[in-house]
Amino acid sequence: NEKHQVDALLLYMQDGYDDGSYQPYRHQGLSGRLSYNYDNRYVGEFNFGYNGSENFAKGNRFGFFPSVAAGWALSEEPFFEKAKDVVDMLKIKASYGLVGNDSLPMRFAYLTLVNMNSGDNEFKGYFGGDDFKIYNGIQVTRWGNADASWEVSRKLNIGLEIGLFNDLTIMADFFHEQRNDIFMLRRSIPASSGFQESTPYANIGAVLNRGVDMSLEYNKAINSDLVISVQGTFTYAHNEVTEKDEPKYQYDYQKLVGKPINSIYGYVADGLFVDQQDIDNSARQEFGAIIRPGDIKYK
Repeated sequence: NEKHQVDALLLYMQDGYDDGSYQPYRHQGLSGRLSYNYDNRYVGEFNFGYNGSENFAKGNRFGFFPSVAAGWALSEEPFFEKAKDVVDMLKIKASYGLVGNDSLPMRFAYLTLVNMNSGDNEFKGYFGGDDFKIYNGIQVTRWGNADASWEVSRKLNIGLEIGLFNDLTIMADFFHEQRNDIFMLRRSIPASSGFQESTPYANIGAVLNRGVDMSLEYNKAINSDLVISVQGTFTYAHNEVTEKDEPKYQYDYQKLVGKPINSIYGYVADGLFVDQQDIDNSARQEFGAIIRPGDIKYK
């Protein structure tokens, strides 16, 4: 039946490259796609990736990342014929899927690194005798995490495409992405644990990203010699950190959770002090210096 269209793909991938570092990069995986189209009205698609990376320990190297998508061209339905003089095209679509990331802040995060000849004073050894010799010691410079695994993004997209009067096309895509298991340094472990500056990494972070992409295209043939074409785009995106291993800060403004990534935060200036009365009537400035008229006033 010509109304039914099926498309399938199965792909095996393996690569390796050497950038001159101590160990080549290796990836291996299997991916597939199955799509179905009925009469150019209904479209469905399933994709998957089963991907492996040498950046993780055995047992965590492979991740399964599926996705599904569907679309409906309402303008191709028989009941839509009467509206085609105004709305010549109307499509809705949606997709949801998982995406993996193995590009961590370091390679082989499951391995612990040890410096057998550390010159840091806290790791040196002192031995008695006539000359009181000092020997370099052993230092753990990075604690490995055997459970290190893929960072995973869960992506949802809902789209709408409208054509008006055979001249104007409007497209809008609403997206929602939750990125979990972000591999980052732990910050809440106390110094008394003995890790010093080498606190371990873990898949503990999460970020939410959402917004809308819109585009508009207008094409109008005035005559055989003149065609007017206008295009425009609009994007709004908002992201915020939803999970992060943070110390127990004294004040809420110091926390990154609930704020956009790479937020700029700190003291807020409110002009300059005019005179001593202005200093006395403002928030107390605790910077260890004598505050005088002309200094920056902080809220």
